[in-house]
Amino acid sequence: SRTYPPVRVPVFILWGEQDFYSFLGGRDAMDEAALQEYVEAPVERIALNCGHWMQQELPDEVNRHLILFFSKQHPQQQQLLLPPQQA
Repeated sequence: SRTYPPVRVPVFILWGEQDFYSFLGGRDAMDEAALQEYVEAPVERIALNCGHWMQQELPDEVNRHLILFFSKQHPQQQQLLLPPQQA
């Protein structure tokens, strides 16, 4: 039996393929059985070619993936998420 209520909002899992400090290199994030038990919402998973500190290793790529995910969740506020156009 589940201890916590299910997650009912979209889930975004972003991890580094060489991250051996959490998720044993990301493998648990791909565990469909665990996700199905605890998540009753869409799940998007992306593995990046980096380690544990992905925001320092690949800041532009991490930001791009986050912006894309949040833009899909809130398309009416997309202009707030995107950087202003360069002149």
